[in-house]
Amino acid sequence: MSQFVRTFHRRLPWALLMVIFGICTVIVFSHRPQTDEGKIVLRVAHLFREPAGEAAIEAIGRDYSRLHPHVTVKFLKVPQSIFLQWFRTQLISDEPPDIIQYELWHRDLRQLVAQRFEPITDLVEKPNPYNRGTSMEGVRLRETYVDGLQGDEAYLPEMGAYFGLPYRGVTLRVMYNRDLMAAIKGDPDWTPANWRELIALCELTKAYAKEHQLELFPIAADKMGIYLMGNEASIGVSQQLALRTNYDYDFTLVTPNLYPSLRYLRGEWDLRSPEILAGLKIYRDLASHLQPGFLQFDRSDVSFQFLQGRALMTIAGGPSFSDQASFPLGAFRIPGLTPDDAEYGANVLGPYSEAQHASTFAFGIPRKTHQKEVARDFLQFLSSQRTNEKFTQASGEVPVIRGVQATPLASKFLPQLDGYLYGIQPRALGGVSSRNVFNGNLHQLFQNEHGVEAFVSAMEDAGIREIAKHDTEGLARDYQRNLRETDAAIAARYFQSPESIDGHILHQTLFELDFLRIVHSLDLADHPTAEPATP
Repeated sequence: MSQFVRTFHRRLPWALLMVIFGICTVIVFSHRPQTDEGKIVLRVAHLFREPAGEAAIEAIGRDYSRLHPHVTVKFLKVPQSIFLQWFRTQLISDEPPDIIQYELWHRDLRQLVAQRFEPITDLVEKPNPYNRGTSMEGVRLRETYVDGLQGDEAYLPEMGAYFGLPYRGVTLRVMYNRDLMAAIKGDPDWTPANWRELIALCELTKAYAKEHQLELFPIAADKMGIYLMGNEASIGVSQQLALRTNYDYDFTLVTPNLYPSLRYLRGEWDLRSPEILAGLKIYRDLASHLQPGFLQFDRSDVSFQFLQGRALMTIAGGPSFSDQASFPLGAFRIPGLTPDDAEYGANVLGPYSEAQHASTFAFGIPRKTHQKEVARDFLQFLSSQRTNEKFTQASGEVPVIRGVQATPLASKFLPQLDGYLYGIQPRALGGVSSRNVFNGNLHQLFQNEHGVEAFVSAMEDAGIREIAKHDTEGLARDYQRNLRETDAAIAARYFQSPESIDGHILHQTLFELDFLRIVHSLDLADHPTAEPATP
């Protein structure tokens, strides 16, 4: 090897490092707070991937600037593939964007929002001034949301505070190719009324593909798709069991997954409970109708297959890619099991209420923003009825604000409020670590006809009970720390304005009650009890 080549190889890593440093420097300085002829520049990072959504949010920025000529809104699109790394980097810097849109699909994201975002509880408890002259005038901002801001991207229960305003309605639906449905069923508007009819449709689709020698699958989905779609039936067979995990008997699980996971620690259900085993079997049955290798696919692969006409159906949280399809689309609610089902009906109550389905893609304000007041005002403008109406009509997304008219396709995704409580999700065992173990062993479920036993045994061998207990101990520490901090804040508020703390005291009391439930369940975790569920 020549001297030149050896020198080149030694210096290449340093050269690459300098290039990366230079790029990062350009990015940081290009995103510093700016003023232009006395104007404030509000920098907003967003996650909208579809062209229609991106164009709609930028149009809202222009509307705000016309209303407030001294403010220029500049948007930064963040690719989801690098979002976690980008998010960490921005929040430890001194110059983060003034507003960041986020999804809490990773534990680190949740911790970063709790630690480095500005609470906006006071903002959501007041009427939105931009709703004057609309049906939402005088209504508290959080109550103008379809879901009442109950989702965990808006409200972090472990912090006892609101941190974000979501901007994408999420209700799971099966989206389908109307042309293929017409060819297979003879009617583009036909949709299955229950789980058995859905499975029959899948079998019919396979027969159609074989007859016409097509590379066509009933359903295009990835690992998350099988989880989400399988839930819709598997939670039906655990609805009776879920009644015993609902302390308040109000037909809601107020803190998602918390109460079922506490009952799991107390030994009142486990992966070998008949209802859970039945749910896992339903997962297996569904997987046989997905494209081969679905566990290795990501969402972009799934979307590509569906948009290429290689699958009749796919799972969707909204009509987000409707503008990319070259064929007409339809959508229907994922049909569940019914009480008269011969195999599973004894444990089924009926269709569950979607009142608890939350919105996502929340906009929040980093603590280090230099434009805090303008950012707060822009969030109010963004969450007004008129603005969400404009965004919904332009993007085709599901409305998040009450009184906003959905497009014809998006109307299929509006939550159906009537129904029973949500059953227990098979992976509602603890927290992030528990779910990672669940996901890491999920492939066992689909290996052969003994997949359910193989999966449950693998989970037990991995020590899922201890892992779930460890997750819950971490949650207890978070609750205790935030109770102390909030107690101090309430005391300070009392000396400033005694009449303003009534709502805070009530909320803090309920928060403490959840904390005591967690502690009590941890005390019983090593000695499972068969005591009956109590309200």
